[in-house]
This record gives sequence, C-alpha cells and structure tokens, in this order.
Amino acid sequence: MLERFDEIISQNMPATEQEFCGLYHWLKEKNFPVTILDTSYQNFLLESNGGGFLRGEREYQMFSMREICDFYEIYAFERYMPYALPFAMDGYGNFFLFDMRKQNSFVYLVGANDMSWESEGCFQLAENFATLLEQTKPVYCYLFPDL
Repeated sequence: MLERFDEIISQNMPATEQEFCGLYHWLKEKNFPVTILDTSYQNFLLESNGGGFLRGEREYQMFSMREICDFYEIYAFERYMPYALPFAMDGYGNFFLFDMRKQNSFVYLVGANDMSWESEGCFQLAENFATLLEQTKPVYCYLFPDL
C-alpha cells in the first residue's frame, strides 16, 4: 500500500497482531455495528501503523490504531457522529473516517468543527480506502469545486 503514496513524510512500524486485537476489542466494547476494517486499510496498517504521507496534492496524517481510539474519545465522535471511525486528518482540520454503521467500506470526510452525519461538511469521498488513495487533489477541491 505504501507504494501508492508519492512521498512518505514519516512512517511507523507495522501494526502487530496484538494492536489489531486491541482495536477490534475496543470496537466491540463500543458496540460498533461493524467491527471489521476495510481490507485495503488493514494492508496499509500491516506496512505502517500511521504516519504522514502525500498523494498528489493531498496530505494524509494517518493515525496509529491507538490514536484512532484517542481521537474518537477526544473529539466525542460517540456523541456527535456515532460509529464514525476516524483514521486520518488532511492537514486542514478535516477527518477522514470510515462509516462503521453498515457493512461497507465508505470513506467520509468531515470537518473537526462541524461533526455530524447530517452536516453539509460531511460527505462520502470514496467507496473504500484503496479508492481514496487514487485521489490526488486536496480535499478543498471537492468542497469548493469552482475554485
């Protein structure tokens, strides 16, 4: 998966089986309807458990599995966007997240200052993690296509 990025700013050690078990346990503990991660995202974690990456003009500040849980708690996702699983930020204050309400791998984008499934700033960006990494434009190009 790392070969899909144009530049690796920072890279973490690959995720361990213990870290996967910890995250899956946490998802079940939080009563997420879906507790299995997108396969392409799992493959990414097996190469780097978080880090900083560039794809075209888009930046990904990928969270480690531990940071996923931390950001979920710190930003009160459980209250504002139940079952949204944040996995990265874009460098402009937006979260990339998986919709874990249904058995799909849809990737959404939402601003950290307007977190709600119904928000105008929350929209589906890709069908899955692999498709997300095919996109090269910064996220604001999707928010403001006329720029």
